[in-house]
Amino acid sequence: MATNLTQATAIDLGALPVAQVVDPEGATPLWYAFTPVAEGIVSVQACTPTSDNASYQVWLEPAGGGTAVALLTSTTKQVANVPVTPGRRLFVTAWTTLDAGHTFTLTLAAAPTDTVQTGDLLILNDNHEANLYDPTFKGFYQAIWYTPTGTIRALSGTFPGCELGVSLASGRWGVPLYDTGELMIYAPPPTLARLHRVTTPLIDSIRSLGTDFTAFYVIGHTTAGSANFNRVYKVSADGVVDATSWTLPYGYTGSNHQGNSSCGVSRAGTVLYYNDTVEIGNVRRHDLMTDAVLPPFNTTPSADHASEDIIVLSDDTIVVAFYRNVNPGGSWVYHYAADGTVLHTYNVPGNFALHHLTHAWNDAATHVWIWVQAATGAPQNVLQLLRLADGALVQNWTVPPFIAGLGPANDAPANCDAVRYGAAHSCPLTFSRLPGAKSE
Repeated sequence: MATNLTQATAIDLGALPVAQVVDPEGATPLWYAFTPVAEGIVSVQACTPTSDNASYQVWLEPAGGGTAVALLTSTTKQVANVPVTPGRRLFVTAWTTLDAGHTFTLTLAAAPTDTVQTGDLLILNDNHEANLYDPTFKGFYQAIWYTPTGTIRALSGTFPGCELGVSLASGRWGVPLYDTGELMIYAPPPTLARLHRVTTPLIDSIRSLGTDFTAFYVIGHTTAGSANFNRVYKVSADGVVDATSWTLPYGYTGSNHQGNSSCGVSRAGTVLYYNDTVEIGNVRRHDLMTDAVLPPFNTTPSADHASEDIIVLSDDTIVVAFYRNVNPGGSWVYHYAADGTVLHTYNVPGNFALHHLTHAWNDAATHVWIWVQAATGAPQNVLQLLRLADGALVQNWTVPPFIAGLGPANDAPANCDAVRYGAAHSCPLTFSRLPGAKSE
């Protein structure tokens, strides 16, 4: 009879990687413990040689010890990616809903931690729980770095969960915090060190974030309950909030299907491009030199297509993501000249909706990265490098969706380790502008 029926009697799994054969006595959970020796992400999976129903739950010991707190439960061969830190043991309880005698293998593996390179793509997590390493901000689960060809470079749990982020020409990059109006500024690869935590005058979440590649521009509210006006502030690469600010004469700025989205800023820092909920199909413009409203771009896919991410390319042309909740064909990429002339359009085909877009890694004005997701059916993420002139997809690869740290079911028992890592599915960001990148 098994003796590891409680946290106190959990079997120690030793060092990674782990392949522990579990012989559960029916639905009674058996306890196992892993003691981290370094910060990182641990991947957990229950692998069965047949179609038996293997289940597990992941628990994390509080700082200083004590009763472990439940994090995730998997019942369909899903993979859990969990941040760990020395001094806090990770526990896994494993069981089956079948009779005793149906064994399976509990596997634990260390996520990749290779050095991030110039031009890599980052997808942050979309989680609102306290961060393991810094509980003063939200974002518990993994951020993931990909090479421009789709290879996983590294995973980390140290960054905030958020929907926005931009990188400057210097390679410094910034992401806002949920709910606080703060902006985190980080060093470029390879260190990715936190440099500044900037308090802006915004009282709640930063609704939109953009850059002229020299400084950050944040948009949000400065008055509680302000539904009608948004303020714009400029933040330097060193975290200094400029004394000059601007008022936008429209309502909620950000994603029109209730997320947050990027705003565009001309490279000279003279014009802001943004969206609003008054006329959702328009691209709004604001003169940052005179603090005056400029005429919007009115040529859009349709009046009920909402503008989402907006970015400005190195030749000061503008790229806008448009979204409409229809399938198929509800998402478009529009490429505009600075005077509003439409240069190119791209309709996202099939069962996919456009979620985010960002610059090419060498800041070329010819390409943009787009992130599309399955509009219906099972979650699916696809990253594509789009050539604007003809709509060709120079890169096109699938990213497994991980929702709050829990990944997709893997129904191929003979290949249980095939999908161990992936990106958040709901509302994270991708961006890739880092200095010195090679041409695509």
